[in-house]
Amino acid sequence: MGYLTKLGSPVLQSALLFREQKKALPQTLIFFVTSRCNARCDFCLYYDQITNPVAKERELTIPEVEKIARNYGNLHYLGLSGGEPFVRKDLEQICQAFIDHCSTQVIDIPSNFYYTDTMVETMEPLVRKNPNVIFELQMSIDQIGEAHNESRKVKDLYRKAIQSFRALSEIREEHSNLKLKISIVHLESNREHLDEIVSELSREVQYDRIQLTFPHSMVPEGEDLASEEELAEYTTAADHLTRRATSQNPADLHTVGILSVKSIYHRLLAEAVKKHRNVGSYCEAGRYIVVINEKGDVFPCEPLWHPIGNLRDHNYEMKTVLNGKTYSDFRDRFLGEGKCNCTWSCAMHSTISVTPKYLPKLAWNAFGIVMSRLLGRAS
Repeated sequence: MGYLTKLGSPVLQSALLFREQKKALPQTLIFFVTSRCNARCDFCLYYDQITNPVAKERELTIPEVEKIARNYGNLHYLGLSGGEPFVRKDLEQICQAFIDHCSTQVIDIPSNFYYTDTMVETMEPLVRKNPNVIFELQMSIDQIGEAHNESRKVKDLYRKAIQSFRALSEIREEHSNLKLKISIVHLESNREHLDEIVSELSREVQYDRIQLTFPHSMVPEGEDLASEEELAEYTTAADHLTRRATSQNPADLHTVGILSVKSIYHRLLAEAVKKHRNVGSYCEAGRYIVVINEKGDVFPCEPLWHPIGNLRDHNYEMKTVLNGKTYSDFRDRFLGEGKCNCTWSCAMHSTISVTPKYLPKLAWNAFGIVMSRLLGRAS
């Protein structure tokens, strides 16, 4: 009975999120903490700003982050992105500010995993001091070995990334609230070699799951992120990768919940591919999810990258920005059936997680995933 109660946790969490979302600011916040990076990925939305000599000077300071967190209220999920997040030496303080002031429960950090010592020094005290907070680190990998170094234009990056992953795995052995996943960007150069990449990574490290992501770029108004053919190929590959490359531990209910949401997302994306219903008809960018960059600019949507205000100009209060006319105009212009059909998974995941009509399907998906794992262990 105890396990059955735990099995319901992904659904219960969604129900609680829905209740919280009705009275709070967006429960998913993506914070681009820096535009600085040691890599030079062609598909990066920050590509033109990476080498900006004054980038560091414009970044929100810790006192400013404290004000943002203090004014925000409860926040379930925080994604810290970049740039390369670990070029900031104060990343631990940024995380702790949201934990202390917002009772944040999940913190996700994508990284190229180059800075081994910095990552260990940042994450070990965080997971130790905050055992009830789940920290997900995602290693971004496109290729294997030298091909990956060339893709990211960083010498020895692949070896360093594997080294960092193994060092963090030692922390994970002591602290189960640290999750280590791998994120593969779906590119023309690697889409024919995904199984080979996963096989090699499986030999190198022990991951909690692997996810396939679509490359982010800024989208011209009125255009989709990808063609029907590209989206169809992506959803097929993503489903295959999810089934093959995920920890089979039935007790890892955090991952079970994520996979349950992803299953619904891939179905909705498939409907969008077939033109049955646009993604824009589901999207609640700015209501369930919001983005801020390192300078305090606020964006409802990451792919569109259309700012609606700056927190520095509004006393660091997100509520003031989202209640303004600029966001209302954004919704009228970009959200709704026929207005958008992009692949921004974060927005769809946040919508699915807090929408009551998806609760039965989330429950059924979670049950199916756990039973599959249990039966797999028994066979």
